[in-house]
Amino acid sequence: MTPTLVYVMGPSGAGKDTLIERALALSPFACVARRYVTRKAKSKLDCPLSLEEFSAIRQRGSFLFNWDSHGFSYGIKREDEENTPPGKVLIINGSREYLQKALEIRSCLVPILVEARLEILKERLIKRGRELPEQIEKRLARAEEKLAVPRGICINILDNSGDLKESANKFCQILKNIIDS
Repeated sequence: MTPTLVYVMGPSGAGKDTLIERALALSPFACVARRYVTRKAKSKLDCPLSLEEFSAIRQRGSFLFNWDSHGFSYGIKREDEENTPPGKVLIINGSREYLQKALEIRSCLVPILVEARLEILKERLIKRGRELPEQIEKRLARAEEKLAVPRGICINILDNSGDLKESANKFCQILKNIIDS
């Protein structure tokens, strides 16, 4: 039986990793897919790989989803979907730009868009200290772009501009509603 796939996406600094980590701690029905990346891990849920390692996995067809963004490659392995216990949702930390392709691969996935006000995004990006000022400005410009939502797809939207505990509880409630539906 294929698990319910929850596809979490949003601009840099929206707090996707933090919400996913909180959901794992708070929600008994949530599992998370490891995200393979060709950069240093920014979350305990990331698995860093060299470009050569990533390319080899991609060529073997072991990725369920894989995309390139911001000069790096990202992938979710098929085995995470296959190993998800019955009755659990599998949370995938995805990309807004890859949503259409992900839906072509798994039309049943449930998208969640995590947003935050622009000034909050900027503050978070500056605080994490990974990007140069011009890179931050590019990310903020991308954050303002409207998400192209495929026709007939309902997107759950979660504003993570405020209190983290409140946002995490809302995120867990969305997951519970998905399980209950």
